[in-house]
Amino acid sequence: MESRRCSPQIIRTWWNDLVKFGFKTLPSEESSALAPTSNPNQAKSVEDFVAYDPYSGELGDLEHTVVDELPCGYKTIRLEDETILEGTWRKGLREGKGLIRGGYLQIGPQIQAITGIYRHGVLQGLGKVFLESGICLEGQFRQGFLHGPVCGYNPRGSLVFVGCFDGGRPIGIAWKWLEGDGFLYGRLDRSGEFTGSNIAYLYPDLVTCLIGEFANGQLVQGRESKIQDAHMHKELLKLRFHEPRGPTFMLWKSTLTEIRVPPLQEDLYEKKYVEVRDSQLPGAGDGLFAKVPLTQGATVAFYNGIRVRPNDTPPFQSRDYEIYVDWNKPGSKSDYMDLPPEFISIENYRASLGHKINHSFAPNCAWDVVEHPVFGRIPRIVTLRDIEPNEELTCHYKIDMEEAVLRDNLAWYVAQWGKLSQSMQDTQKMSEE
Repeated sequence: MESRRCSPQIIRTWWNDLVKFGFKTLPSEESSALAPTSNPNQAKSVEDFVAYDPYSGELGDLEHTVVDELPCGYKTIRLEDETILEGTWRKGLREGKGLIRGGYLQIGPQIQAITGIYRHGVLQGLGKVFLESGICLEGQFRQGFLHGPVCGYNPRGSLVFVGCFDGGRPIGIAWKWLEGDGFLYGRLDRSGEFTGSNIAYLYPDLVTCLIGEFANGQLVQGRESKIQDAHMHKELLKLRFHEPRGPTFMLWKSTLTEIRVPPLQEDLYEKKYVEVRDSQLPGAGDGLFAKVPLTQGATVAFYNGIRVRPNDTPPFQSRDYEIYVDWNKPGSKSDYMDLPPEFISIENYRASLGHKINHSFAPNCAWDVVEHPVFGRIPRIVTLRDIEPNEELTCHYKIDMEEAVLRDNLAWYVAQWGKLSQSMQDTQKMSEE
């Protein structure tokens, strides 16, 4: 297949088409899958991810108990190993809708249940594999094995995984969407995880990427790279990357007492889009500014710091820079990030710049969340409209006014609200006159 230069729009269009239509082609009837085995415990080890129903055909001499049976003939059966089978048996073979869960499936990683259509006792055609993570894999089954292109959906029904299976096992390249609109890209290991070298994290712009070694989807070490080109192979978009360069990044998750990232190592994504200058807002000090044109919905900066979990006692008293990770669940329901006083200045800390964005009651940006390869799950800043170069970025801090009036360090926030309220009242009076 001919390779072509890869733009972000190519990736977005391909992904959005899968969201709307799924895969168009189905695997051929000739499957390379192994034949179903009468002794499924020999088919895989505890490390393997193998999506298949080992109990195809007749139950035969398997010890089982009928737990429930509906008038229509639909039965729930428990096997000796605690595996649950559901379906309608005709002449000893399952036909139509059926399910397998628990028991044997729990020998291997991740799988909770498999559902689909049975023909002559064998799972054939479209089926679903439900994982412990909450993701549901949808694809075609051949002779009881998941086989061919597969899409994975989260509990909200959003597409979060694309890959291929052969004989129930993941094979080749896979894509995984992460919270905050980044992607993992690379080959899965035998347990179905992004583990190994030459795995990439694509930042939300789908241009910037870290490529290197990952373990179970988490960065071990990687360096900056760029996508060289892309080509389509059996409806799966495959990428090639330029040689990595620049400093090494690792997963440096903060703790309650330590910011583990090298404080002066700039984030390779942020430095392309924003910079710190003197704010244009009165008395604000530093501000965060756009370096390039930014479109609505673009991720522009990240907020890393110490991580304070509910019921933790913070190591310092200042609360000037605390930002909840889940901004829509403040208080005891969310972790929050905060910066020690010595890290406020960019002379001492510029690994992330989100703390430099100033407040506005009419902001051009908003808080959201991202699964960042270096910082972990932290707040991100997203544009609310198109923004011109050199324009200052602002966010609504969403501080409860009842709390603000009780804190001396938030007097500026109360004053801004007072000015805005007065301006709104004056405007209303003028309109009434």
